[in-house]
Amino acid sequence: MKINESNRISQVQKYQQANRFTDQDKCTSSSTYNKQDAVSISAEALEKAREVSQSESVDHAERLTAVKKQIQDGTYQVETNAVVQKILEAYGE
Repeated sequence: MKINESNRISQVQKYQQANRFTDQDKCTSSSTYNKQDAVSISAEALEKAREVSQSESVDHAERLTAVKKQIQDGTYQVETNAVVQKILEAYGE
């Protein structure tokens, strides 16, 4: 079998051309990876978040104090239905 010299050159050119397109695709796609998203939160939203956080911590502290007092007085009662529900949720049943 005789291999035509011009055939080999054309095959090499096709290979080089295919690689050139692949390299161009890599360049254009890599530029999209360099983009970054940014989020900004307004001062009003930050203030509302602080207010909610503070009110939740106050409510939690009041509830904790009340439960401690009930335990000390011996009047604290466990809510069995709530405990059972949490156990079932934890084990996925």
